[in-house]
Amino acid sequence: MKRPSALLFDLGNVCLPFDHGRMVRQLADLFGVPAADVQAAFLDSDMLLEIECGRVSDDALHRSLCETFGREVSADDLFHAASDIFTPDPAMDDLLARLSQTDLPLVLVSNTSGPHVDFVRREYDILDHFDRLILSYEVKAAKPDPAFYKAAFAAAGCGPADCFYTDDRADLVEAAAALGVDAVLFESASQTESALRSRGVL
Repeated sequence: MKRPSALLFDLGNVCLPFDHGRMVRQLADLFGVPAADVQAAFLDSDMLLEIECGRVSDDALHRSLCETFGREVSADDLFHAASDIFTPDPAMDDLLARLSQTDLPLVLVSNTSGPHVDFVRREYDILDHFDRLILSYEVKAAKPDPAFYKAAFAAAGCGPADCFYTDDRADLVEAAAALGVDAVLFESASQTESALRSRGVL
């Protein structure tokens, strides 16, 4: 396999494990409603995609959820409950630290929201390893939209065939591979390191 010219990594469940169930439980506790109600209003609707594509502002989300669940909570409490869902992965932190010392651009490519990124910046230093961040809410498109990948390739400074990309979602890996990307389904830090070594990285 040829050596890539840029490395693209997803954030959630690649760089940092996360748990949407934890978010649902914490929001349910905050609003005093059943978890099933939060699941239905937030995750089983188009709301999450709208947020990740930057089409819903933080203020609008705060107002909407307070109205939906009939209880006023502070924006700080809301976004903490929605964002405190990550767990550090020392093995991935170590791998990314070493990759950041190579000659290859390291690009984060994530379907995410402003509050989640703000939380990660406050609590962890993992984003410091990256040269560039392509965030869905900033580019107004989410994977697997080709517009998102186009922004990622521009940030990487090379075409799709010269990018190595890993993500924990098979559908997103397949979408990138269809564009010509060397895309690998993420399983673990060690598996990813092996994939990179086989391509002449590290």
